[in-house]
Formats: sequence, structure tokens, C-alpha cells
Amino acid sequence: DDRTITTITQTPSLEVTKTAVVEDNGDEVTGPGDTINYTITVENTGNVTLTGVDIEDELSAMDGGSTTDRNLSQELTFESSSKNSIEKTLKVGEIATYSATYEITQDDFLIDELLNLVTASATDPNGLPTDTKTDQVSTQIDADPSFTVNKEVDVILDNGTGLTTGAGDIIYYRITIENTGNVALSDINLTDILENADGQQSTIATTFDSTSGSTVDGKTLGIGETSIFTASYTIDQDDVDSGSVKNTVEVVAKDPNGVSLLPVFGFVDTQIGLQPNLEVTKTWDFVDANDKPIAEAGEEIQFTIRVKNTGNIDIG
Repeated sequence: DDRTITTITQTPSLEVTKTAVVEDNGDEVTGPGDTINYTITVENTGNVTLTGVDIEDELSAMDGGSTTDRNLSQELTFESSSKNSIEKTLKVGEIATYSATYEITQDDFLIDELLNLVTASATDPNGLPTDTKTDQVSTQIDADPSFTVNKEVDVILDNGTGLTTGAGDIIYYRITIENTGNVALSDINLTDILENADGQQSTIATTFDSTSGSTVDGKTLGIGETSIFTASYTIDQDDVDSGSVKNTVEVVAKDPNGVSLLPVFGFVDTQIGLQPNLEVTKTWDFVDANDKPIAEAGEEIQFTIRVKNTGNIDIG
């Protein structure tokens, strides 16, 4: 019998694929607090069993031409294999799955992208290394800086006259600034302008009061943090005559890249209590011509009328 000898060429090879899925923290913006879930699959695409499968996973922050290493929140972890081989072994056609995670931080808003590179290699039955294969995935970070401003009258302190919002009364304002974005804010500054109904303006000082965060001067705000400022204004007669005062606060801030955000305004109007009121007093006396204690015909009676403005506006 003739025998035929067929030589089977061993062809060790593998492929590696990496994907990334962002697990949002609820704000619908890719930013701090979100988690990037990486999945890596390594497939034995050759015709021999591979051993010593080695996976290297590198996460880098890319900013222009510079690269900075980032540490994964969860290191590369073997999850499963399609033919139940143990870790680092792949039968022909078998696929091994690995996972890793990274939690996005504030520092990631100072870069262009997060680049994750995976490198895979293995050893064939003869102990020779396979060709090294790589794959990478990039994640863009969505910076969404924003904040709100709310201004309100905290209390109006009467100066003792009992008149509602009259001259000399003090209006105390409360200003609340909340960071509603997904990045920290810095260089927060307030400009507070008061204008009465006749167009007369004045600038009033604001004072940092308290915060839900860690700032000591109100200049910074972390994500979700709130700071409170106060201001006060003493009503003058011109304000009373005009009928109202409008207080407008303008707030500016910068994002982590130092870019100034558009100003946000807070408004509050205060109606001055217009209380026109007169007090009239009338007294009389007579000019005694004959030293008698009673007024007699021919004697002169003098009347005195006093009018006092007891209201809080000028009367003309």
C-alpha cells in the first residue's frame, strides 16, 4: 500500500479587540463620576492551541502632543473563555474575555481624550511567541460647565419709624450660587448693582457667607456645591420717591481650563411702600385788648395751622 504523508503547517495567530461603554451617573454627560467599562476579547485565530496568553492594558490621557499615564480603577480581569479553558490558554477558535474599568475624574477635563491601548501575545506549542496584536479605543470627555444664581430679599430691617420700606430702612439680600455642571468652577466673582425706578444706580458690596463645599472665600465651587453670599442696602429718599428698587447681581466663573463662562444674572425687585400721609394741627388764640380773660367783640383771634409730613415720600 502506498502511504501518503501530509504535513500540517502550524499557524499560530490571535486577534484582540477592545471596546468601551460609558456608564453614565445620571447627568447624561460624559464626565466626572461616570465609569468607562472596557471589554477585551482575545481570539485564537490559528490552528494550534496557544498558551501563556499575555494581555497588557495601558490607559493614557492625551493632550496635544503629550501623554500622561492613567491608572485603571479596576485592573484587567479575566472573565471567561468560550471553550472553558483556564486563563492564559486558548484552544483553536476559542475566545477569552477580559474587563477593566476607569472612573472619570476632574483632571480628565484638562485633556483632549482618554486612549486605552491593549496588547496581546501568546506562545505556540513549540514555545515560540506569536505575533503581537494591538487594539485601542478612545473616549472623548464632555465638559459641561454651568451654574445658577438666585437672588432674594432675606429681610427688611425697619429703622424704627414703623413705615414700610421707608428711607433709612435696610434691605438684606441673599445670593445663592449652585454649580449645576460636571466640572469644578474657579475665579467666581460677583458684581451687585442696585437701581431705583428713576434710573439712579449704585454698586453694593457682597460678602461670602457659607458653602456646602470646602471653599473658604467663595472663589471655587465643586460639582453640585452651593455657596451663599449676602449684601445690604439702605433705602434713601430718592428710592422712596421713585417707588421701587431693582437689585441685579452678575456672577462670572471659569472652567478647569481657565476659560471664562458667560455671566449669569440674578434679579430681585422691591416695591417701596409709598405711604403719603399728612398730620394737620390747628390751634387758636386771641389778642386781648382790655385785659379781660374772655374774647370780646372787636378783639382779634389768631389761628395757627401746622401741617406735618408723616409719610415716607416728599409731597409737593
